Amino acid sequence: MSGGGNVTPAKKLIITGGRKFKNFVVNGNFAFDSDGDGIADNWKGGGSNFTNPRVENNTQYWTPLTAATTSSTLHTIDIIMTHSVYNHKFYVAFIGSNIRSLWGIQPGGFIFSKKSGEISAIIPATFDYSSSGGQRIFLHAHEANVESSVKNFILIDLTAEFGEGNEPDLAWCDANIPQNVIW
Repeated sequence: MSGGGNVTPAKKLIITGGRKFKNFVVNGNFAFDSDGDGIADNWKGGGSNFTNPRVENNTQYWTPLTAATTSSTLHTIDIIMTHSVYNHKFYVAFIGSNIRSLWGIQPGGFIFSKKSGEISAIIPATFDYSSSGGQRIFLHAHEANVESSVKNFILIDLTAEFGEGNEPDLAWCDANIPQNVIW
């Protein structure tokens, strides 16, 4: 998925200082719900506890009936984490509400320090995908029966982009990446 030309959901680029970065997440701007089911294309609701989905103003909304469970999650359809990224560092950033954790990069998930607002983190990929073949990204809700939302979701493999040991820190990523997203 190299960049250039017209940018489509499958060709997501992040540009900062003239440099292009690959966003691992298709339709992270939640611009498309082509079948009108209330769930953005390339995303899926976790199961029976994922209720009242809707996409409005490039934001995915849903109400989890149970907190911090897979059946209440919003997750990618595509398997985007494979053994090739084991021990890489990833930058994840989005605007959200009622979000507790992200699962699919680390065993047991990564718990965010913030539950709402501009949420970002650098997460080392420590999940061993060699036995599972790959993982999707799952967003777990913080509280049950409270509407959750996600907007402008980006996931960048910092190790692939900058080289092992040269990954920028969270402050640099927050200052230079999100405002330069090109969907």
